[in-house]
Amino acid sequence: MSEVASLHTPFAAWLRGKGIEFVRARSDARSTIEKGWPDFTVLFPSQPAVCIEFKAGRGKESPDQVRVRERLEARGHRCHVCRSVYSAVAAVLSHIDGGETAGSSTMTALPGSSPRPTIRHRAGMGDWIFDGWQWVRPAKLDDHHFYSRQ
Repeated sequence: MSEVASLHTPFAAWLRGKGIEFVRARSDARSTIEKGWPDFTVLFPSQPAVCIEFKAGRGKESPDQVRVRERLEARGHRCHVCRSVYSAVAAVLSHIDGGETAGSSTMTALPGSSPRPTIRHRAGMGDWIFDGWQWVRPAKLDDHHFYSRQ
C-alpha cells in the first residue's frame, strides 16, 4: 500500500472530520510547494502551524526536508516526522493541548471534536485504542507512551 493511501488519506480525512484547516501537497502531480516542504501544514487560529512529514518504513528526511524543518522550527512552528496516522493525530492533539504530552488526560477540544484517543480494555479482545466515538485498532506496546488508559 502506498504512503498516500496508508498515511496521507486517512490523516486528511481525520483533519476534515474535526474541522481542522490544513494544506497538503498533491502527490499525484509535480508539486508547486517548495522542495522539502512537509506533507501537511496544519493551521490553527493565532497559533504556530503543525507540520507533519510522513515517512513509511525506514524512510529518512532528505537534506531539503531537514533544511525546511529547521527553518520552520526556528520560526516557532512545530514539525514532526510521523510513521503512522496515530502519531500524526497525537502531534495535532498535543498542539491543541498547548504542548502537553499526547498522553495527557486534559485537552482543550475544538468545537465538535471528540475526546483524546485513549486505551480501553475490550472484553475478550484485550486493550484497544478508542478515539471517543469508535474502536480504532488493538493497542500496541508503544501506544502506552502516547495514550492515557481508561
